[in-house]
Amino acid sequence: MRFTALIAILVAVTLSAGNIGRVYVYSRRDTPARSWLSISCDHAVAAEVKQGRFFAIDVPAGRHALFVERGVPVSFDVRPGEELFVRLDWNHAMDRAPIPVLLKIDAAAARREMRFLSYVESKKIHSDLVAKTDPSPAPEPRLRTRDQK
Repeated sequence: MRFTALIAILVAVTLSAGNIGRVYVYSRRDTPARSWLSISCDHAVAAEVKQGRFFAIDVPAGRHALFVERGVPVSFDVRPGEELFVRLDWNHAMDRAPIPVLLKIDAAAARREMRFLSYVESKKIHSDLVAKTDPSPAPEPRLRTRDQK
């Protein structure tokens, strides 16, 4: 527990040192996003995402917007050292194809949903602001005893 808290503090200090916030963009495994969709940050393509994948983009503090091709964008404010989570969802209707929608998600819920997702491949990253590898801290190892199931 202490180790996780220490890692979180180190990440926050590192990010705040440069007036930067981090935004995680992800798509759950159970979504219709079977092909890659381009995600743009402030009108510049950042990366592509599809079901079961995510990426992290470091942005300067301030107001930003994420856009998905042929979909509904989301705007948000980022503070230095802050981590935000944006999920690719879908709006379904009987008379048309699903429309991709970007939604800001609560951090605790997003972390639960992202536990088993994979980071996007480097060839799907189109901006220097997007981390080339997963910047998330490694999960804390837990030893189990025979009594635990």
